[in-house]
Amino acid sequence: LFVRLHPSAEFKEEYLDHVTNQSIVSRMLNNLRMIHLKTRSTKDLIPVLELALCFGSPSIAEAQQLASALEAVGRTDEASRHMDELAERSDQRDTDEIRAIATRLWSRLNLVPCVAGSHHRVSSKRSRVDVPALFRAISHYLTRRCKL
Repeated sequence: LFVRLHPSAEFKEEYLDHVTNQSIVSRMLNNLRMIHLKTRSTKDLIPVLELALCFGSPSIAEAQQLASALEAVGRTDEASRHMDELAERSDQRDTDEIRAIATRLWSRLNLVPCVAGSHHRVSSKRSRVDVPALFRAISHYLTRRCKL
């Protein structure tokens, strides 16, 4: 493409921005998310959202999207647990709102959230992403989904 647009110029590797593995995976997951949203395939959207939420601090919109998808397929208890876990990893400004989502979900089940420590919790506020494990999970998802 570069040669076609600039036939007289020499392409240099410095023209390319460095892209991290996490950026590539995030873009792939976002593309899959958009495909499943467009096709209204909630069942297929859920594992993509779960993988996407492995990165950094989850946004309120991402958390709400996962909660809504899980709730739509009757997995409200799982959505509640996910929200509790995501609240532990979220930025301070988002924690209260994500906890409110979890509380709303727990109340729909007529359950009170368990005392601290009884749910599986992420060990630190900012856990490091295991990129090779994430790639394996994506590969497993794609193999199962696309029957590769």
